[in-house]
Amino acid sequence: MSSRFYDIEPVNKQPAIDEYLICKLVSLEEAVAPVSHIVMDIIKYAASAKLACKAPSENLTCDESAAIYLYTMETQCYSKMNKALRLNLMEEVKPWFLYLKLFHTALNKLPCQKSLVWRGITGDVSLNYSKNTKFIWTGVSSASTDISVLHCFLPNNTHCTLFSINSRYGKSVVKHSAMPNECEIILMPGTRLRVKGILDKPSLTIIQLEEERNPKFKGNLAVLPGIKPVAHTEPSSSIKDKVPPDSLKKNAILPAIKMESEKQTTIDNSEAEKTLTCPHCQKKNTYISYKQGGTCTCSCEASYKQVTCPHCHKPNYWENPNDYVASNRIHCANCSKDFQQLTCPHCSQCNYFMNANYIEGNVVDCCACKKSFQVMICTLCSSSNIWKNADHIEGDKVTCSNCKKLFQKVSCTHCNKLNNFPTLGYHEGLCLTCAYCSKKFQRITCPHCGKEGFWKNADYLQGTRTSCWSCKNIFQCVNCFHCNTANKWLESKYEQGSVIACRSCSKSFQQMNCPHCKTTNWWKNANHTQGEVIQCHSCKEKFQHIACPNCSAANIWKEANYHHGQRRVCFHCTKPFQMMQCPHCQTIEFFTTGSYRQGNPTTCITCKKAYQLLNCPYCKSALYVSSPGGYHANVLVDCCSCNKSFYHLNCSKCGDAEYFTAPYQYGTLNKCSSCDVTSQYIKCIHCNNIDFWHCITQKYVYMHGRTVNCSKCQKKYQHLQCPHCRKSNFFRNADYKEGEQIQCASCQKNYQHKQCNSCNAPNYFPNADYHLSKSNICCECHNKI
Repeated sequence: MSSRFYDIEPVNKQPAIDEYLICKLVSLEEAVAPVSHIVMDIIKYAASAKLACKAPSENLTCDESAAIYLYTMETQCYSKMNKALRLNLMEEVKPWFLYLKLFHTALNKLPCQKSLVWRGITGDVSLNYSKNTKFIWTGVSSASTDISVLHCFLPNNTHCTLFSINSRYGKSVVKHSAMPNECEIILMPGTRLRVKGILDKPSLTIIQLEEERNPKFKGNLAVLPGIKPVAHTEPSSSIKDKVPPDSLKKNAILPAIKMESEKQTTIDNSEAEKTLTCPHCQKKNTYISYKQGGTCTCSCEASYKQVTCPHCHKPNYWENPNDYVASNRIHCANCSKDFQQLTCPHCSQCNYFMNANYIEGNVVDCCACKKSFQVMICTLCSSSNIWKNADHIEGDKVTCSNCKKLFQKVSCTHCNKLNNFPTLGYHEGLCLTCAYCSKKFQRITCPHCGKEGFWKNADYLQGTRTSCWSCKNIFQCVNCFHCNTANKWLESKYEQGSVIACRSCSKSFQQMNCPHCKTTNWWKNANHTQGEVIQCHSCKEKFQHIACPNCSAANIWKEANYHHGQRRVCFHCTKPFQMMQCPHCQTIEFFTTGSYRQGNPTTCITCKKAYQLLNCPYCKSALYVSSPGGYHANVLVDCCSCNKSFYHLNCSKCGDAEYFTAPYQYGTLNKCSSCDVTSQYIKCIHCNNIDFWHCITQKYVYMHGRTVNCSKCQKKYQHLQCPHCRKSNFFRNADYKEGEQIQCASCQKNYQHKQCNSCNAPNYFPNADYHLSKSNICCECHNKI
């Protein structure tokens, strides 16, 4: 018989590791690869399993069915995987993540089986299980609906233990098992169980377990209609002799066993008749249907209260009924021990906390009826407020059922003492200092599952993404600057610096955490402008913020070194972008692909006015030109920040800005420092457009003095460069003839020009002494011109 049905499952209180659920779904071969060094020949076993599952049923894929088949094979896969799961250590379970994901996905498609199933173990382990004990099985647990499957496991001369389990979420794997006759039911890791009872026989102990409801299974497990559960089979005769007939029934009630002493106990709170001694007049009064902790009125017309101590079972009296409030710590006048008493609102039974360790607002599971409730004392009138559905969230404003006034209470995460807020000033997410231990802490309720999260060091940063300890979902929280209300985002869509409209007061504000000291900086009027330098109000350090126009993620520069117009890559989506601010209307504009070229005119999307921008090559400051056509390439620019001057051109190939300390001499060769492409540039004399040529196949493409058709205005012009003053001479009508004598418009000196026909290099004659009859040599290639 397979060992899966009779190995020891440790009693665990900690939740099972389930991070494998977020892994990607892969094939069986990929899933077992990470554990090939743990289980010998598992690759071969996986291949055999897939061969056996070529036509799986119940809508499973071949890989999914084979994952179950591999688990049921007689290999070390089951034992090695469960050893890791039962240790419940991340480093042990992590190699199994891909296989567990595939295995879980397969079981998730199978219908839940509500049936009585069986497991067993050699020896008596009943001392580890007392009635009503709750625990978690962190491994994959196999059980059978047929008790006769265990017959070879129950030797006649050895004491054995059987677990009879009322399963809620078990999965029948008969159609996908290597051993279908075992009628196997699988209980997944994290199965929560409660001991219903124990039955001892001379050579056999039966422990009756019940699988508890798990609200997470509602959304995770698909229940397929129309699939009948596996039929129960009659136990073999060798088993029937040892197992009592009643225990084979699904709803069998096993004999009660004595419970171990617990900190929370219960006694019957309603008595048909009770005689008490009045603390005022010492007369004895007999009460019908007396309830402990209730107000009693004596024949002398005085009122009082009485509670019996659970330690010494002697009465404690309060002459003034208002002096005793349920859940208050009681110091017994007889035995001097402390305790607390709460009356269940469902069944009226007394629940005692023997160590007086109940904290107001905590959920109480009644020891008698098992129903939950909460109790909190009003700070104004000291009356008890009870939540029968245990739906009070700590820190919420409470309207007292007696005085109708509001109050708030929050327990410290360090000392568990309650802090009162008489002005109702508490809001989750705020940093609190305990009035008793003076330690700081924070509390935030998860918007997904409603569980409270604690930050004992009060180190939660406003707006940062955090994972709920219970449901593992991500959320964000920011407290409103105006009313302190917690604003939450379930899908992690909030980015620092975004304008927030408070869900409570509807006022807008912005917040940002300083990258230097982590202190939150606020803009109560939501008037923060992207790209501006921010000085932290706490550490006085400077930083900058821009929201990426592509993914909206907040980009924060700790060094505050971003300047308008610079091309940057988003820290989150890695896409380039540029940001500029219109000098006319101050609107922020983005170039989502980082395509703006320095000095080029652009039109504001808001005011429709044109402007230009340049970044100083020395101090990187943004220089805006607001007048249309006010800047042209290759003109002198004076930086208003560092007072230095420069000239500028944009590379015709990559668009990056090229800067010069002196004017660029039109027509000369210029190699881009970014893309290494050499180009020639000329400015059109008619429209100031820059015409360019890429010198890739030959050194000179543009030839001085040749007629140029402007790429923008289509007008013709010619250009020469004076060899005396290096200034450009333009011919607006394109009427220059090569070789003729020219007088420079700037220095008034004469010169001549001749273009080499071999290499296209310009040759200038500063003395204007060029003549066709003379032998002239090219200054570049040294060939005759």
